[in-house]
Amino acid sequence: MALQENYQREDEPLAKVLVLRSLEAKEKSYSPYSRFRVGAALMTQDGKIFTGCNVENAVYPLGICAEQTAIVKAVSEGYRSFKAIAISSLEKNGMYFCLNLMARIRR
Repeated sequence: MALQENYQREDEPLAKVLVLRSLEAKEKSYSPYSRFRVGAALMTQDGKIFTGCNVENAVYPLGICAEQTAIVKAVSEGYRSFKAIAISSLEKNGMYFCLNLMARIRR
């Protein structure tokens, strides 16, 4: 199974595609401690989509957030320029973004 796919559907809005992919990725979350499931979908400049989910560790700071998973997958395949990212969860009170990760995305 390919780790990425190309976005080629002109009839479907980009935001909708990314949100749907992030929701699918969320289902693969490994979050037995917090039960806080998160998914992400990252699009490269040429339209490839990489997804990721959060992966928890018993040692709290060693977990990996969904955004980081998607970014690492893309970078490990040679991609360095990104167009958009969608992050999803089903928390009723909203989500908090990791500021440290946001700095990485910006770089």
